[in-house]
Amino acid sequence: MSYNASKILKVIVLLFLPSAIFAQSKIVPVYKNKAFTTQQRVADLLKRMTVEEKINQLLSHLDADAKNINENLASNARALETLKNGYGIIQPFDIKPERDVAIKNAVQRYLIEKTRLGIPVLFADEALHGAMRDQATIFPQAIAMASSWDTELVRKINNVSAREIRARGSHIVFSPVVDIARDPRWGRTEETFGEDTYLSAMMGIASVDGLQGGKTGKIDGSHVAATVKHFAGHGQSEGGVNQAPIEIGERALRNFHLRPFQLIIKNAAPAAIMPCYNAIDGIPAHANKWLLQTVLKNEWGFKGLVASDWGGIAQLAKKHKIAANEEDAAVLALKAGVDLDQSSGANYKLLKEIVKRDPSVLPFIDQSVARVLTLKFNLGLFEDPYINIEKIKQVNADPQSKQLAFDAACKTMVLLKNQKNILPLSPGKYQSIAVIGPHVKDMVLGAYSGIPTEKQSIFDGIKNRFSTSNITYAQGCYLTTNYPENSLKAWRQDKQDTATVEVNNKLIAEAEMVIKNADIAILVLGEDELLTREHWSSGVERGGDQATLEISAAQQKLYDVALKTGKPIIVYLMNGRPLAINLIQKTANAIIEGWYAGQEGGRALAAILAGDVSPSAKLPITFARSVGQLPLYYNHQPSAQFYNYTFFENKPLYPFGFGLSYTSFAYSDLKISSTEFTKGKKVEVSFNVSNTGKVMGEEIAQLYIQDNVNSTSRPVKELKDFAKVSLSPGETKRVVFQLDEDKLAFWGVNKKFVVEPGVFEVMIGSSSEDIRLRGEVVAK
Repeated sequence: MSYNASKILKVIVLLFLPSAIFAQSKIVPVYKNKAFTTQQRVADLLKRMTVEEKINQLLSHLDADAKNINENLASNARALETLKNGYGIIQPFDIKPERDVAIKNAVQRYLIEKTRLGIPVLFADEALHGAMRDQATIFPQAIAMASSWDTELVRKINNVSAREIRARGSHIVFSPVVDIARDPRWGRTEETFGEDTYLSAMMGIASVDGLQGGKTGKIDGSHVAATVKHFAGHGQSEGGVNQAPIEIGERALRNFHLRPFQLIIKNAAPAAIMPCYNAIDGIPAHANKWLLQTVLKNEWGFKGLVASDWGGIAQLAKKHKIAANEEDAAVLALKAGVDLDQSSGANYKLLKEIVKRDPSVLPFIDQSVARVLTLKFNLGLFEDPYINIEKIKQVNADPQSKQLAFDAACKTMVLLKNQKNILPLSPGKYQSIAVIGPHVKDMVLGAYSGIPTEKQSIFDGIKNRFSTSNITYAQGCYLTTNYPENSLKAWRQDKQDTATVEVNNKLIAEAEMVIKNADIAILVLGEDELLTREHWSSGVERGGDQATLEISAAQQKLYDVALKTGKPIIVYLMNGRPLAINLIQKTANAIIEGWYAGQEGGRALAAILAGDVSPSAKLPITFARSVGQLPLYYNHQPSAQFYNYTFFENKPLYPFGFGLSYTSFAYSDLKISSTEFTKGKKVEVSFNVSNTGKVMGEEIAQLYIQDNVNSTSRPVKELKDFAKVSLSPGETKRVVFQLDEDKLAFWGVNKKFVVEPGVFEVMIGSSSEDIRLRGEVVAK
């Protein structure tokens, strides 16, 4: 090359070098380029992160009233220090929608624009039965949803909750709860879908599907990530005491408590799992490698996030005493497979110093960070991190959500008694109706409730529907004297104040006079969130679990006085767990179990009382006669409940699956496609259900099996399918169920799910005790 040519080439290079450097600076990193797969983006981002940036992705921050991290970031040195290296998850609450938007947008903008890598944060919420937020749609409590036995209804409810929550900028929720509730003394019974494995699993699958919008892994801008909890056995703690040990063997754990999680992971692909607080056979779930690694990740192939329960890691040292200090607790949880530390990151913050002394924990940190980042990418946060206030207004104003809350309340109220068909009450038949009870003029919504834009009390619902009658009111007694303005505040409030006997006696006397002057009385009895709820210690003993199943003494006296007036009595139960109501069951004219029915509960009860809607719900949990019978559940071993107690019948007050209607149903023509079952095949079970009454109704047909002879003792009945059938008077429909290997299998002596050769009894019923049709299948 000549000297001149070389010189010209150098000039050309120099001329284009700045633009080349500029172009290079504009190349988008792989993690910010949505053209790449999530796995590629996570890997690229992970290798760019410092140890401190990684650890910050494993931290969480719960912020009541947004006191610590809020919209005033520029002047908030503490918040900036917390966020400067990115952050995993933040949960602000108790704030109005407008401020919610301002806070979340400000935080995201800072993280994306001011931090080195621009990683958005996850915002979290609760969605047990609606968003735990102001101006939300509040649906019936989970135990009530299970009473509907309607998976499509539950999917729709969770779909609405997801839309409302995502519109407010939250991305992950800590629901559903699929714990198997086997002791109604436990204050969290209301949060569950009841005592049955299969019903809980089906409700859980519907919930996750509604929240996430499908099982593809990608979650669009109208849905949220679901966290299935509490893994596992939380509902069978000693004495019904929250967080107490779980002393059951692997077989019971596998067959009953783990099974809902397994089925939900297989059929709905939840984004996250939350371990329970409890120790299982001496090993706390938050440090249980067998539970979180062997079973969850290795056997079931779960790839999602494991998020600790609040303070669950800290409890390894403070409560369970399996760690000497909080640093050891952090390492135990991390190595067991807990990805996210939900306790303002109190334990995982310590990993910054731990990793300097022990680099072997770094691969575990990387694995957990990868799972957090995967969820953020799957939610689309790197592309669409901000909130539009107009979307919130549009979603909150949706009249279809209010209608769904009404429909749900109607479908979840269980008619337990209807002596001489006193219900429905024809409007105008009774000139004066007394509505009595401590919470008649407000609507108790239950644990983890938000604040609805509007709600209708029982008194207002009855007054509006029975407008031609004179509706009178008396409080009757107090449950507590310090019940606050809404259910959210009640659930968070620690202290319970009770009335004196003299105060309650005065209220009972006033109620007696109101009832005497009426033609019929509707008594609203039960509990509220100050009495029975999640029990925890917050520096004071807040209470929540119960030592009894009876209603309070003041309510019992109120009922006795009402009974002595001789007037017809309709009892409506507002509660979150089964109650022992023996006298009421014997003497009331009608009983409706309404649970915590949501914002439209008052209107729904009035519709059922008037006959606008025929009750269709059935119990998802057994009602005991006495606390001394516990544990009492329908799918017990053959040797359980074999004998009566001395002078006491050991039978339930109301069995699992029970519920009355304003019409009647007949079952007939059972056909089983094959009397033999072989591996890989399916057996079809079909039968007719007919409406033999005079009004339209919905029947919940239930399929149970019993494995007659087995190498291990199996329950006397196990629910394996159900169907809700809508029928006009005189109409008949054919119901078809399928039995397959998954439904017949159990955890056998060889520590595998197997179907052993032998005879299975097939039972079709209207409840677990009201079996209408029977057949047999022989497994080969």
